[in-house]
Amino acid sequence: MDKILITGGTSGLGYQSALELSRIGHEVSVTSRRLDRAESVARSIKEKTGNPVHGYALDLSNLDSVKKFSKDFPHDQIDVLLNNAGALYSNRMLSKQGIEMTLAGNHLGHFLLTYLLQDRIGGKRRIINVSSAAHRNQVFDFDDYNRERRYSAFKVYGESKLANLFFTYKLAEKLPDFSVNALHPGFVATNFAKNNGLLYKIGMAISRPIQKGMKKGAETQIYLCDSEEVDGISGKYFVNKQVKSSSSESMKKDNWDHMWELSEKLCDVSW
Repeated sequence: MDKILITGGTSGLGYQSALELSRIGHEVSVTSRRLDRAESVARSIKEKTGNPVHGYALDLSNLDSVKKFSKDFPHDQIDVLLNNAGALYSNRMLSKQGIEMTLAGNHLGHFLLTYLLQDRIGGKRRIINVSSAAHRNQVFDFDDYNRERRYSAFKVYGESKLANLFFTYKLAEKLPDFSVNALHPGFVATNFAKNNGLLYKIGMAISRPIQKGMKKGAETQIYLCDSEEVDGISGKYFVNKQVKSSSSESMKKDNWDHMWELSEKLCDVSW
């Protein structure tokens, strides 16, 4: 039984992954911004599977919350960290630390969480970052990372998914004894982006016929958490449980280094 921590594990692909991984027999922890939500979902999964499931409060867009979570997290060791949580915001918003919310929650929170928990990741030593095909055709704007000059929700989201890949590839270099990989889950029928109003809801509804089902969509991240076939594989991008090429922009090592330096600066750490 592996211990697996899943961020954003109370809805969508995170929930489906938590449910299936618990069914397989793993001990799963899920996070949500609301403690009552996390605990309720954990109880629900445990009732379905009979295996231990835990729920914790974590707001990845708030770096203070990430620090508190890592301090209070009671497990001395986990085998797998699945950095799953993600969000899209129709309008520019700032985190508690004054950082644009998409970058803060989709990338920086996971960067800091991984930094703070790295010494507790043992056993399988797997770190998995949920990226997206939305990273393609994007170039990260390091000069305006806080989007003070221009904000486009889908562009900023795509750039945050590109940042996930910069992080994955650089982390795989820095932690050679770990398995560090990223994935694109596909276009999945979840509640993603429905917090953004009527037009987003309509768009998601119209596209539903071409969306994957939840169980199918979670297959790749479950595979990366559980399968022995992933042992020894690191620094890769997976789609449909297969290694694929990410964008040429994502493979530029200068971008990896620049993102790493920016992340250290914004998180106030030296890694």
